[in-house]
This record gives sequence, C-alpha cells and structure tokens, in this order.
Amino acid sequence: MRSVVLAFAAALGGGCGGSPSCDLDCSTPPKKTCSNGDFVTYGVGTCSDEHGDPTCVYPETHKPCTLATNNVCYSYPDRDDVCGNPEGNPHPCSIYGCPPHATCVDDATLATGPGTCSFNNCIYVTDTHTDCTLLVTPPAAKCVGTILTTYAATGSCLTNQAVCGYASVTTDCAITNQVCDAVMAACVGP
Repeated sequence: MRSVVLAFAAALGGGCGGSPSCDLDCSTPPKKTCSNGDFVTYGVGTCSDEHGDPTCVYPETHKPCTLATNNVCYSYPDRDDVCGNPEGNPHPCSIYGCPPHATCVDDATLATGPGTCSFNNCIYVTDTHTDCTLLVTPPAAKCVGTILTTYAATGSCLTNQAVCGYASVTTDCAITNQVCDAVMAACVGP
C-alpha cells in the first residue's frame, strides 16, 4: 500500500493524531483519481511532521482500471474521477458531461478545449493555444527546513499537470553542510 503526502499550513488546525506536535485535520482524503491505468482511492490520513513541516499522509488503494480489466478511467477536474465499465454502463459523460481537455503541445505551449458527449464518448476539440513563456513572475524561492525550492524565470507547459506554470528545482542544503536562505535563493554557510 502506498501513501500520498499533502502539505498544508499548520494554521488549519484540527488535530489528527500521529505526532503530538502535529495539529492538522487529516480526516478528509483527496479526491479519487485516475493514475497510470489505476483508479486510486485514499483513506483517512494521519499527521506527520517528520521533516519539520506538518503534512497529512493518506494511505492509497490502487485498483487496475484499464480495458484489460473491462474498465475505463474518466478524469474530472472538479469531482472524483470515475472507473467504469464501458460495455454494461453508460459512459459517465452522459451523466456528468465531459471535463475540459488540456495537453502540452511542447515545452512552451498549452492546448485546451472543451469536451462534448457524443454517443456516450467524450470528443475533444483543441481550440485555444496558450504561450506559457509569457509567464514572467515566478514564485519566490522558499525554504522548508534545509530544503530550498527555486523556480524558473519564465513559464513552461508542465507536462505532468498539463498547465502553464514554473518548473521548480529542489535542493537539500544539508548535503553540503549549508543552510537554506530564501532571501538569497541559495544554500549558504561555511
């Protein structure tokens, strides 16, 4: 069984067990998702502050959801994903409609378009191209303990999420016996 870790601000409060110094409410798991041919559901989480910042850790359950198992995974941006049988049951689009489609054409271009339900299948037409390199205000560097996260100066199409955003680089300053300095956006020290 795998687990997914989601970080939340400690100010959320609520107490969820796990570490005594961890005070996050981890009782609401993430939405059900489709991932690499699996339908993934999450259990109630536990709170952990193993790396200095409170995080919720949710146990995952993976179920194959492929044509080989006579199922198909349908992803929706604003509700739980669905794993269903395309032969015996109507396609979820006849019930829920089709989620919008997004894909990276290349490192700089995001293509998006609406989905329409036709004969119980989602049909997609790409009608909008966005130049992600026009993003020129990256988030500030941040430190979490000894971990420094910096961001690219210009945007790109993040293929794993199919959105315009900023590529990030994470560095553990402790490996070089340094500390993280977010103001300087660097590992500093002796």
